[in-house]
Amino acid sequence: MTTHLFSMSTERSGSGKVVYLWLSPEAQLPDLPFEDPFRVIVVNELPRSARQSAICDWLAASGCRYMMAWGSDASSWDDSMDWTALERTGYVVDAASSDFIMTTWHDHEPLSEVFEFALDHAKHPSLELDDLLVLHLANQPNPGQVLGNARR
Repeated sequence: MTTHLFSMSTERSGSGKVVYLWLSPEAQLPDLPFEDPFRVIVVNELPRSARQSAICDWLAASGCRYMMAWGSDASSWDDSMDWTALERTGYVVDAASSDFIMTTWHDHEPLSEVFEFALDHAKHPSLELDDLLVLHLANQPNPGQVLGNARR
């Protein structure tokens, strides 16, 4: 098994849902269960991957409009999504556009603070982003430990 999908709700997520998706290093990139644009926390426990750009392209094409990176190489995930966003818009940055993708990286904060930021403060300038994808890049799934940070 190379992917694991687990959905949960949290009082702090408002009307949206929080979805945990584990991807192993060799996993295929699945269709995501969102109809509207969404936020994502990339929880990376793997070394830098050649798939980083492809994963960012997949997230952007799937509707990600706010990405927060945490874990190993968090700043490189932020950079990769910035490049993806620039390429998708022809290198035009318009924060009022529905195609604009906000990015942040959190390499010195505990994961619980990233969840707090994602659920309470991560706002897009022109879109409501109700849903949150927690993309866990690791050798093994661990939804209990990762999602436990959303409840603190």
